[in-house]
Amino acid sequence: MLLLALGAVTLSQAQTVKVLPAQSKITVSGTSTLHDWEMGTSSITGSSVLEKTEDKVSISTTKIVLKAAQLESESSGMDEKAHEALQVKKYADISFTQTGTATAQLKGTKFSTTVSGTLTIAGKTRQVNLGISGDTANGQLKVTGAADLKMTDFDINPPRAMLGAVRAGDEIKVNYEVLLK
Repeated sequence: MLLLALGAVTLSQAQTVKVLPAQSKITVSGTSTLHDWEMGTSSITGSSVLEKTEDKVSISTTKIVLKAAQLESESSGMDEKAHEALQVKKYADISFTQTGTATAQLKGTKFSTTVSGTLTIAGKTRQVNLGISGDTANGQLKVTGAADLKMTDFDINPPRAMLGAVRAGDEIKVNYEVLLK
């Protein structure tokens, strides 16, 4: 009986994994009346609890934070307008905090699931469901996915330039590729 219990313990291993910023990236893209745009950052911190069995994976207590002022594009003028819209001096962080536990069936080391939580941008918090594809190879957790959002859902007025002649669209896409170990 003791051997059976010890065997069960070795099949399930919960571990806290932390974001590896150098191998992680979050990008935000959208449109404007002038051209499409993209901003990104690798300045990401956070952690998650990963529990694996032979055929399932569970993810819980995820907290991911990025510095809003670290979102950058190829244009300093665009960065300035975006940072102003995000109110980076007042709200330095953009954060995601998982609620509940996401469990998925493993196919080898890979899985797909939805992670629910709260997303806070510019001081406004909204409930979101993020679809993710994951890989648990080598004792790490690699998560990729994308989410379609609207700036106005977070009370952000889409940035404008040139006396309003250039306006960003309300819809944005957030792409994430985060590696935790």
